[in-house]
Amino acid sequence: MPSKPVKKRINFYQIQATKTIENKKEELSKDEIIKHLQSICSGLNVNSNNYKYQSFEMGFNDYIIEFIKFDDSMLFARIGKKTNENTIGKRDTLSGDLLNIELQDSENIETYTYIYIDLTNMILSYLVLSGTPSRTSFSYFLNENDENIDFDCVPITTKDVIKNLAKKNVLGTIKYSYCNPKECVIENIPGINKQLLSSLNADKSVITVSLRPPRSKSITNKIQDIFNLKDELLKEHGQNLQSLTMNAKDYDEETINYNLLDYKFARYTYISMLSLKTEHDFFDIITQEYKKIKNTLEDFIQ
Repeated sequence: MPSKPVKKRINFYQIQATKTIENKKEELSKDEIIKHLQSICSGLNVNSNNYKYQSFEMGFNDYIIEFIKFDDSMLFARIGKKTNENTIGKRDTLSGDLLNIELQDSENIETYTYIYIDLTNMILSYLVLSGTPSRTSFSYFLNENDENIDFDCVPITTKDVIKNLAKKNVLGTIKYSYCNPKECVIENIPGINKQLLSSLNADKSVITVSLRPPRSKSITNKIQDIFNLKDELLKEHGQNLQSLTMNAKDYDEETINYNLLDYKFARYTYISMLSLKTEHDFFDIITQEYKKIKNTLEDFIQ
């Protein structure tokens, strides 16, 4: 059965790195970042496809990264996350039978995605696939290899949203809304009887969540926490995420509300997931979309 093309998002980030020398942070140049990546790559294992790879842990999850293509101009990598094979099976849609996936002792079931880095400008393209590792897993992997170097993947923006928020004394309330898919209209509404809801002619439900810190306190001291939250919300809700805002201020000014959804560059592409046979298919998809927006992205990198 041919797979239906699914709309997928490609996000774009700028790789930045700083090195701590005598308690002072110095920004790494493009050439220094490339040399550091080369140093990391030289210490990786090699698999049967001649790809360099390494396993690592982040939080409670096991990850693996493969350097599929790497030279002075680009890096194309795959990042996988171990999943619980007990929740995955193959079903025959004609017979209705569910078949277990049998694994050898050395095998895992993984969800994975791909990243592409243009090393000439340090722009990272990240393919957003449901349930796969976030782009923070990549920066975490890099940071694990040298405690004196701090890598970050910063969203490329059409406004100076990140700079503005990073300078604020108080990062306040985060508020977001998402629309439940039509088949899930009556779900995720606490305190309301599902039987009552099912009797209503409801076509959709929009859930709004507000995360508030104590009065005059910041909800976090790290601006990166906000964008990590955003990544998780986009992975969970995708196009159903309708709004994401945050208010912030300096001590001597009125609160300003910032829209965190409509400023970031992204491309959308339709992918027939089951028809893609190799990692090279994904490479072509990502690089084609990146080339369409490359010149614009270069105008906004810091």
